[in-house]
Order: sequence, then C-alpha cells, then structure tokens
Amino acid sequence: MPATTERIDTGLYCAHWIGTMTVLDLYAARDGVEALANADGVDRYVLMIDGTQLKQLPYEVKAYLGSITKRMLGIVVLNAPYAGVVIGRIFNKLMPIQAQFFTNRERWIAEAAQIYARHQQAK
Repeated sequence: MPATTERIDTGLYCAHWIGTMTVLDLYAARDGVEALANADGVDRYVLMIDGTQLKQLPYEVKAYLGSITKRMLGIVVLNAPYAGVVIGRIFNKLMPIQAQFFTNRERWIAEAAQIYARHQQAK
C-alpha cells in the first residue's frame, strides 16, 4: 500500500507515503487523515507526512493543491526526497498554508505539536 495513516496525538495526523505514490494515493491519504480527525472530533489539525519510505511521487502540483483541506493548520514533512522539497517550494508559493521540511524526527513532531498548540491557545 502506497500510504498509511495514523494518529500521533489529537490534532496531529500522519500520512506515511510509501513506495510509489500516485495522485489517487494522495487523495486516499488525505481522506484517511480526515477520517482520523473526524473520529477525534477536531475542527482543525496538522498534517504530518513521513516520506522516509517514499520512492517516487507524482509531479502534478495541482494534485497536491487539491489534496489540501481548509481544516489543515500546517503541513510538516519528514525525510522528503529532493523532488518532494522542490514540489513543496512551488506549493508554498501557491498556497497560504505552508509545508515545512525536516530530517530530524523529534523536531518534526515538536513543530507539529507547536502548530496545534498555537491553534488551541488562539481559540
């Protein structure tokens, strides 16, 4: 399976991108994360993407833009391949929500938690 999803904590949901991802896989991962957020009853959340096992991703920027929901507070990406970082930079120029890239797992988790905590404090 090219993507799996998991709940890291309330408001922090991870899509593990594995192997060769397709556009349909991007949407399936989004839907999996949305289902987790719905189950927790949260209105907004942080999307965490783990690209550690990713081999290839689609090069269609529109697909990434279409996979974003208004509920996402931020996107933090762990171990993105070079092409993913390039696509992410293009994405960041087109969207108000910004993707951040990390190679350190602890910093990746800490940033996701901080984004969600800021949202909770602003409520």
